[in-house]
Amino acid sequence: MYTHLMPRPVTGFVKAENWEHPFFRWLFDLWGGIPLHRGEADMTAVRAGLAALEDGWMLTVAPEGTRTGDGRLRQGHPGIVIMALKSGVPILPVAYWGHEMFWQNAKRLRRTDFNLRVGRPFTLDPGSQRVTKEIRQQMADEIMFQIARLLPEAYRGYYSDLSQATEAYLKFLSET
Repeated sequence: MYTHLMPRPVTGFVKAENWEHPFFRWLFDLWGGIPLHRGEADMTAVRAGLAALEDGWMLTVAPEGTRTGDGRLRQGHPGIVIMALKSGVPILPVAYWGHEMFWQNAKRLRRTDFNLRVGRPFTLDPGSQRVTKEIRQQMADEIMFQIARLLPEAYRGYYSDLSQATEAYLKFLSET
């Protein structure tokens, strides 16, 4: 996925524990990864992410805060909403699947098919409404439903019931 986004610079959040291993530290420093202390409001990471966006970088974010072992979606966290509202940048929903089979297939010397789908870009628009904790979570869920729509049903997890999806705070960018 990274190579398809070039020449635009890309960075993303990486769990801070990865910097404890010399090889991963070297790799994520090379890629310009942003260390994120999970399970807390890591404002240093948020500021670094916002600075990257301001500098014209693309910022990859897992709204769930992690990758899942089975590939199914978990509930998204509202951190992505805070960054999107503060920066004003569009969100490009991207879904990928197949990766959860990589190690199992590698042990058997089998090829793993990685699948990728890209959705319609949008921004978040709260209108004149005060953005409360509940509204931030609804916005996060609306983002996650956009990702869920891109996935096969078996991978939608927490967002499997697409009839529950709303788009009250999404403003889709024109396709012209």
